[in-house]
Order: sequence, then structure tokens, then C-alpha cells
Amino acid sequence: MLKRWAGPLVTALIFGGVVLVVVLNLDLKGGSAKRSASITPTVDPVPVEPAPGSAKPAGFREYPIGESIEKNQMRIAAVWLPSIQMDGMVDASGAEMIHLEADIHATEGNRNGFAKDEFVPYMKISYKVFPAQGGKPVHQGELKPMVAAIQQGELMPMVASDGLHYGASLTMPKPGAYQLVFDINPPSAGGLGRHSDSATGVAPWWKPFQASFDWDYEGLPQAAPKADAAAPKPAG
Repeated sequence: MLKRWAGPLVTALIFGGVVLVVVLNLDLKGGSAKRSASITPTVDPVPVEPAPGSAKPAGFREYPIGESIEKNQMRIAAVWLPSIQMDGMVDASGAEMIHLEADIHATEGNRNGFAKDEFVPYMKISYKVFPAQGGKPVHQGELKPMVAAIQQGELMPMVASDGLHYGASLTMPKPGAYQLVFDINPPSAGGLGRHSDSATGVAPWWKPFQASFDWDYEGLPQAAPKADAAAPKPAG
């Protein structure tokens, strides 16, 4: 009697064991996934701040002076902007205080070793501002690679958010027509050496020259009146 039921009993036990293993395995996987989901921390995205200098302050504007000039495989542009604060400057404010800049970059095929659009450093530049009708200079001084703040009589190398330039701060007398003249000396004047051998050398430095710009100076921009102050009050 027992022998007759032994085979079916063994088969039933084996089948039941297989079913139990499958059920337990599915339960373990589901529970593990739930536990993983419950313990996984939520990480808030970290805000990415813009890189320094990637954006200019609101209202920032440079005003071109005349047309840019190309000479000696360089592009020379003159611009001005309202007074800026430089490191070491005690007070940047003042009536008609402006910042004058000379932006000088290499053009295609520069023979002195500078790549196209590369800033040309180490030059010594002086500037003069004449009345348009001629006469004695209204303002004259020296532009330094900027770049530069005066601190106890010493000039500090500086750079602005839009890159290197030559600059100086000055006070313009009044709006009007002027002529701006740059006296530009080569980088050798600032101590930049030059390879001259046949294998690695570059062309000799150019001779000092002048760049002149017609300047229609309209004065500092006026701040717009506040909307609440300008708007009339409604009638009662």
C-alpha cells in the first residue's frame, strides 16, 4: 500500500518545494527593490553659478571713439565708458570722470608672432585729447596695460571682465568734438623680448607710430527718472 503511494507523494513534495522556492524568490526580489527605493536619498540639483566675468553688469556699455584703425598687422580701437572702480582707487566718482581704453589686437598674418585677435601686450602708449578745431591738448597722459590703477604713484597690472586692454581714467571738460591721438610704442618698449634666429624668430618690431580718432563726445549718459516719481498722481 505504501509502495503504491510513495511515487505520487515524492512527486507532490518535489513540485511543492519548487513552487515554494519560486514564491520566496519573487518575494525577496520585490522586498529588496522596495527597500532600495525607500533608502535611496533624494539629491537636490546643485545650482550652477555663472563663471566670473561671463556676464556684464546691467547697463554696462562701451562707447566707440571714431573708427578702428589697422596698422602693422594690428587692429587699434578706441572706446570710452563711464567711470569704473579699479583696485587701489580711492574714489571713482566725479563730474565727467570717464575711463578711456585702447583695444589693440593682432590681425591675420601678424609677423610678430601674435595669433589673429590676440591682445598685443607690453606696448607703451600715451594719449592726447585735442579740441577738434586744434589747439593745446585738453588732456594728456600715459595709458598703461590695463590694467592699471594708480596707488601711491605705482601702476598695478589689471584685467577687466572683457579681457586685457590699455586704459586710463580722466575727466573730460564738457561734451563736444575732440581729436584723440595715441602714441604707440612697440612691445620692446615694455620689455618684451623677441626671437631673431632663422628657425624660431619673428619679424623685427615696428617703429613707434600715431593713431588718431575723431571723437564726438556727448557727455556721460543721464540716468532715467524713476517711474513712480515721473508718473502723475491720479486725480481724486
